[in-house]
Amino acid sequence: MDQIPVSDLRNASFGNKDNSQNKIEYSNDHLESSKNQMRMNSSKHIVCEEELHAILHEIRNPLTAISMANEALLLASQNSNGDRSAELYTAIISRNTQKILDILKSLLSGDGQDKPVSEMINIGDVIDQSLSAVADRLYLKDIKLLKSFYPGLIIKGNPGKLTRAFLNLLVNSIEAIKDPGGKVWITTYRTSSDVIVEFKDNGIGMDEHLGARMFDEHFSGKSEGLGIGLAQVKSILQEHHAHLSVYSSPGVGTSFVMAFKLPVAEAVTRRQ
Repeated sequence: MDQIPVSDLRNASFGNKDNSQNKIEYSNDHLESSKNQMRMNSSKHIVCEEELHAILHEIRNPLTAISMANEALLLASQNSNGDRSAELYTAIISRNTQKILDILKSLLSGDGQDKPVSEMINIGDVIDQSLSAVADRLYLKDIKLLKSFYPGLIIKGNPGKLTRAFLNLLVNSIEAIKDPGGKVWITTYRTSSDVIVEFKDNGIGMDEHLGARMFDEHFSGKSEGLGIGLAQVKSILQEHHAHLSVYSSPGVGTSFVMAFKLPVAEAVTRRQ
């Protein structure tokens, strides 16, 4: 597949413009205090806005599953042959309604915010957590999931944020698959220094123009898209100093390949 050029997220960095030094000496301390307070308030506003966008984007996933199940339920009721399809779709609607209620409850209680912690995590467990959130959508679109996990791959990271990043990649793959026979491949393996995670689909793919902008915030190539999911993926991978390569061809599919650094002890052991 043709490679879409994507920035090396491991080396990406962002700087702030320097504030001009204030020339009124007697009020300098006051002004600096005011500016610091403004920066703190602005930072809090940005964080809250980003968290709100993330939660709203997360709510779209079960809502979409509910909508799809409702359409399938309507079709099943029109063509009922004594099967139990209606019961199955009703269960999907009930399950995803509860997911929305849990998300909103978590938001209202303040428990939904990602804890700023980094810990040793099994990458396969994190991926499985993300898969559980999209299992109904995979079923409703009859998409075949093919997993190949290298056992016991450990990295240091934030499990909540990585779950969200992988969920967004899965949703992106599901929504890119328009025709019957859809497939999603998830592969993990290790090299001498990295843990590699690959998400691949046989969806509609991307051309070079769309690929160049896919990580731009509020940009989406989908009419119903919000332009939030992949921007979150980029931000989270940057926080984890991960490298991302994207390969895509229109009409063939897309592959996201992520490289996470092995913990130092693991990397040393691997090289010996």
